[in-house]
Amino acid sequence: MFLRIIWICSLYVLVSGAKLGEQCTSGDTCETLFTSCIAGPDGQTSCRCQADYIAGGDGCKAPIGRLCDESIGMSCRAVNAYCVARDDTSTCQCKPDYEEKEGMCEEKSKMETVGIVIIVVLCVAFTVLMCVLAQSLLEIRKAKRKKAQESYAINHQDSVKH
Repeated sequence: MFLRIIWICSLYVLVSGAKLGEQCTSGDTCETLFTSCIAGPDGQTSCRCQADYIAGGDGCKAPIGRLCDESIGMSCRAVNAYCVARDDTSTCQCKPDYEEKEGMCEEKSKMETVGIVIIVVLCVAFTVLMCVLAQSLLEIRKAKRKKAQESYAINHQDSVKH
């Protein structure tokens, strides 16, 4: 019975904590995720977003790479980011085809993709050209060797006849 009362009281404390923006007493538990009871510039304590998190809607939005709550839509502060669950944690990550740049999710540049394709094509073309050149040099070497052998054979036959 005593444990049940403690459990009910602790549940009450968790549920009855102050929400984002509401006044609290230092050390209180705030109800909203990623908030703490923090004194503002005016000295008043209220539930405010923790460092690197910003207030948005009913909660605090997480930066790229930080913990977020996937059950809350739009829990990441960067546009084109979403909360990704991996193992036992969830973090804000850029959506596919976007990359993180200075805390924002920017669309991967089409020019970067085109540039990479051009570089790959040039590398393949260079490799093919080098193979053709090497093959041509081998053919020239074979032709010179064959000509030298024929010349030797003709000279050798002439010396045998004399």
